[in-house]
Amino acid sequence: MMNITQKHLDDFKRLFRDDPRIQALTLEEVLENTRGKQVDWTSLQLQPPAAAALSVSALDDCQMRIGYVVFDAVCLAIGAVGLRATVKPQTIDAVAKAVKPVMSKLEVTIAEMASPQASKADMAWGVYTLMSTLYDAEALGAVLSAFFGGLSWWDMILYGITSTATIIAVLATNGLAFAAEVVLLLVTFVSLVSDSLAAVQACDLPARTPPPHPAPEAGTNPFPFEPVAALRTLSGKFLTVVNNGGLGGNVAIQTTSRAIGPWEKFHLVPINAEARTFALRTADGRYVTAVMGGGMGNPSDTNNPLTTTASVVGPWEKLSFVEQGDGTYAICTSDGYYLSALNGGGWGKQDKENKTPIHTTATKIREWETFTLERVVK
Repeated sequence: MMNITQKHLDDFKRLFRDDPRIQALTLEEVLENTRGKQVDWTSLQLQPPAAAALSVSALDDCQMRIGYVVFDAVCLAIGAVGLRATVKPQTIDAVAKAVKPVMSKLEVTIAEMASPQASKADMAWGVYTLMSTLYDAEALGAVLSAFFGGLSWWDMILYGITSTATIIAVLATNGLAFAAEVVLLLVTFVSLVSDSLAAVQACDLPARTPPPHPAPEAGTNPFPFEPVAALRTLSGKFLTVVNNGGLGGNVAIQTTSRAIGPWEKFHLVPINAEARTFALRTADGRYVTAVMGGGMGNPSDTNNPLTTTASVVGPWEKLSFVEQGDGTYAICTSDGYYLSALNGGGWGKQDKENKTPIHTTATKIREWETFTLERVVK
């Protein structure tokens, strides 16, 4: 958690110039009343602002759809993508009302994001542009009120100041590092694409080609959060980290699980945006290693293709996610081999015929080499 400073508080106050209670806040009382509290996006349960919970929306479908896109963009900007799965329509209604004064400007960016020609980099720059538009138009405070208005007063202050500081830090840069991080996060955060398309259809927006942008560049500072996902094989089984990690000589990964439990969750640690490269970290803090950089799984191999003993990321822990266009991904090792789920999944350490459920010998992408990433709210 960041340490709240006077600058953070001053930046927050500038978003709420007409709120006397917020303007009267001092750093001393903020620190006193938030001491011991943690900003935890994974467990936060948003409630609509009291007025929104009781009111009947007069907004049309177009305005509501834009509200969803703005909600997505803010979630990406502050590191709270897990909120998208549980957001209530009343909160979206409040967000949409907050952005009504700048809706025409937002529509231009959203139309570019929904273009068939839009890449994930274009989507990422769209998020940056949306946040810039809200901040420049002095609408960001109203949006954050819609987000956090249902929280208790001091929780609202804590989350509001933290979010403001995060967004302002992003906007103070040229956006290259932020866009790079969002490109990686869009691998599992698919709502932005579907919500942008829905907004374009509801608003009947004309097609717009995304403008050229500089290539995203990975930054030195990590994003506020890492995506957590489960990996589903062709047959619908999930990859399981045996014993939650720490295995080398035994089968470290199996593919027999039908449901997502603690051992099926992977932290996707961003490494390189342009290459769409991640490391897969297990729940106990170990990393998945493609032994020898891949190429393992033949009957004569004495080593297991994958292990989960690494405590740091080296070349063998770097995996590239290759989008297939149908919602699935192939996972490529550092030496250019692909992970294969034998028989499309369903193999575990009890199988005597083949004790390596995941091979790393494939040089071409076929069905066994495709995986679906399912976002997990921690």
